[in-house]
Amino acid sequence: MSKIVVGNLKMSLTKHQVEDYVSIINKEKFENVDLILCPSFIHILMFNSKNYSVGAQNVFYEQLGPYTGEISAMQLKEIGVNYVIIGHSERRTIFNETNSIINKKINACLDNNIKVILCIGENKEQKDSNETSNVLKKQIEEALYGIKSSNLQNIIIAYEPVYSIGTGNALTKDEIKSNILYIKSIINNNFNSDCKVIYGGSVNKENANDIIDVCDGIMVGKMSNDAKEFIKLLSIVNM
Repeated sequence: MSKIVVGNLKMSLTKHQVEDYVSIINKEKFENVDLILCPSFIHILMFNSKNYSVGAQNVFYEQLGPYTGEISAMQLKEIGVNYVIIGHSERRTIFNETNSIINKKINACLDNNIKVILCIGENKEQKDSNETSNVLKKQIEEALYGIKSSNLQNIIIAYEPVYSIGTGNALTKDEIKSNILYIKSIINNNFNSDCKVIYGGSVNKENANDIIDVCDGIMVGKMSNDAKEFIKLLSIVNM
């Protein structure tokens, strides 16, 4: 069964760097990987290959209107975007996005036939206070409030413990497995359905094999910005 790999390129590459990146990545084929690349808005149209899907890193929840600086799901759909990352910890902490706002964004994407990558995860303080289960449950239930079970097939949940992102220290295989199973149990209990759950947080070539063994895929940040190194990681998943 194919594994999902999301490359979150964040706000990291210039136009010339993206040109080089695309020239490298477009030559590759990944038979056992469902690759989703999420560049900055201004670079989306530079990514065009049948070997991967294109995602956006954010979206606004209204279709049209006086919302300076925002981009709607309808506009993203028009330029070929297949997925949108919603609820990333950086959006939650830096831009104060609430579960209610995240819920509106999810509905906007689903209404425009765009699939969702919903990010959830606890911070260090919550983990140390043994609040992980409560935090994940609350984030899932509030973000997916009112969502029909039939739409779970259009949603990927990305579990990203905030304290692991960018540190080089991923959770252990057992920790990831336990939390992934818990997330899947919440989905099953609330929707009588299933959905794909992937892990993100300091994924690299050394730990990717262990991680994908206990979940549906991985979300990669920093390493995905180096096309050659990212391909090496993808080749591990592709085995």
